[in-house]
Amino acid sequence: MKNLKTDTVIVSALAFVAFVALSPGSAFAQNVGATTMQEFYAHLTGEWTGSYALWVGHGAPSRNSDTIADGRYVSKGGYFLLSYSWEDGGEKQEGIFFMGGDHNMASATWGDSWHIQPEPMICKGVWSEDGQKLVFLGSYGAGPGVADWGWRTEFTLQGEDSFLM
Repeated sequence: MKNLKTDTVIVSALAFVAFVALSPGSAFAQNVGATTMQEFYAHLTGEWTGSYALWVGHGAPSRNSDTIADGRYVSKGGYFLLSYSWEDGGEKQEGIFFMGGDHNMASATWGDSWHIQPEPMICKGVWSEDGQKLVFLGSYGAGPGVADWGWRTEFTLQGEDSFLM
């Protein structure tokens, strides 16, 4: 299992914000940047540990737990799958981020037992020119007569042995 580095990972949607810090055991250079999207995904490969903090409502204290994640190529290397788990109130939660794409555009399907279900969210992504960040935007219906909820999920390479989600 890879070791924790305390940086911040952000997944946000209106009233819900989750921070996660994950890091591996192998060394990457500071200011890591990928030259291809496949190389970017390679930086997310492996088993990770970190911290998870959930904010429910503006000004509310965070609900914290440990988190683990596993990043790996699937479908003969054509796609990348990041699965993760965390806890809220002693109850285990799980999620997956299924990603693909190349050059500067990507797409993903995201599902999480706490944040979004029963239908996964489809997201469109843009990879930064410096090769350090992949940003996904998605939305889903919040119910009849309610505006759709939007999500922004960022994966950022953070120096040596860590990334932010």
